[in-house]
Amino acid sequence: MISGMDGEFRFVGLRNGDYSIVANKKGYDSATVPASIIAGASPTIVIYLHKQGASQPSAPGDSISARQLSIPEKARESFERGRKLLYEKSGPEKSIAHFQRSIDKYPYVL
Repeated sequence: MISGMDGEFRFVGLRNGDYSIVANKKGYDSATVPASIIAGASPTIVIYLHKQGASQPSAPGDSISARQLSIPEKARESFERGRKLLYEKSGPEKSIAHFQRSIDKYPYVL
């Protein structure tokens, strides 16, 4: 198994066949998902873990990587404000200050 910085895992050297992947984390319900391996294919499998005792959402929301979760909240907020100004409100000149604040708080935000 190979693990990436963003929470992704890659299994190498598996033979063709059907597998079950079990994910466990303290404080979360475990999850088991099926995986079928066929020669030449690289299936993408997403596993959602739900906090124990948390109410179940009616539908899955947007996904977020472990890397994105490691970014400080203030840096994410500044980046999001800059993104909204740039793309949704057509204010590129105003977005620069927010992007700069985001970079100052966390230089690896992009």
